[in-house]
Amino acid sequence: MLGSLTHEEFLRRHWQQRPLLVRGALPGFQAPLSADDLAGLACEADVESRLVSGRLGGGWQLEHGPFEEETLARLPEREWTLLVQDVDKWVPEVAALLALFRFIPDWRIDDIMVSFAAPGGSVGPHTDQYDVVLLQAQGRRRWQLSEHFDRALLPDVDLKILERFSPEQEFVVEPGDLLYLPPNVAHYGLALDAAMTLSIGFRAPNQRELIGACAEQLIGSARDELRFRDPARPVAAHPSRIEEADLRQLRELVKSGLALGDDELDRFLGRTLTRPKLHFEIAGEPLESDPARVAGGGADDTRQVERRLARGERLVRRLGARLLLVPRTTELWLFADGHEFQLGLGHLEWLEPLTEGAAIDATCSQHCPDALPWLATLLAHGTIEWQTDPR
Repeated sequence: MLGSLTHEEFLRRHWQQRPLLVRGALPGFQAPLSADDLAGLACEADVESRLVSGRLGGGWQLEHGPFEEETLARLPEREWTLLVQDVDKWVPEVAALLALFRFIPDWRIDDIMVSFAAPGGSVGPHTDQYDVVLLQAQGRRRWQLSEHFDRALLPDVDLKILERFSPEQEFVVEPGDLLYLPPNVAHYGLALDAAMTLSIGFRAPNQRELIGACAEQLIGSARDELRFRDPARPVAAHPSRIEEADLRQLRELVKSGLALGDDELDRFLGRTLTRPKLHFEIAGEPLESDPARVAGGGADDTRQVERRLARGERLVRRLGARLLLVPRTTELWLFADGHEFQLGLGHLEWLEPLTEGAAIDATCSQHCPDALPWLATLLAHGTIEWQTDPR
């Protein structure tokens, strides 16, 4: 997929450093969905989609989905692009492409966005704040890149389009070609034919996002009963001043509420990095994070899982579920869709294959009977599901 480069060479030479174009990265590659399939997704209320119309020097227009079928059917023959986010959460054939990028940790992968453009379609010259791999699936697209550019944006446009753009590189890609772009490389793609591009985006949380999420947790755990106290305080000689003793106590009150040990901070990060996007929140049962309760409760659900596995059914990771494993010295931390569990290290035997896409069958219950209550809990929540099309 990376031409003559090994994964190690790509990471060392290009990742977060400089672009890479690979001709014929996937020989014979065909789009895993049609333009009509993509348009159908864009009409769904729970799918994030956009329609960008216009051209360089001629004005731009942005519309957000969901769209009516008639709206998409009436689109002109040129100069528009339909973009649909998180297609990997809806189309298994698209999700399967993520296996090509598992030399990058799972938590770094965000989604696969699919765009379909009529001839002349584009979203304008712009930059991304994250790594992206652009895989051409249909038609031809001309790409222009610049690593040194004026960052000023077009005024009065809902899109973050660069006001001035002078390309330093230019090439035309065809189906199966791959283009990797590190953050903050300006790029301008223009469809030469009816063109489909798959954009694999990689998450890179910024400090504001992490601190904001951490602040929410700290506020939730702050204790109302801890309050400033000053019994038997002396008479204020200077009422307009705040005394050092008062400052000391107030500082300590704040610091104690901000204090997070490494383990607590690591658990916060695990929950945060696996939290689904808002429109992918799972409407399942609350996850029980106490392993003793999980192992001792839900006996009926556990027996049902055991029976169905024994009948030959299999459990798989739900499309789009976010799972993260953190082995510690004496236990295993599992983070699933924003929730956390503490398990014995022995559970790695079945959990690691599950997180990597393997199906759970009856051999799991035979070799790891302690996995059954955990499977029942993850199933009730919706992180895993019964396989509907066993292969």
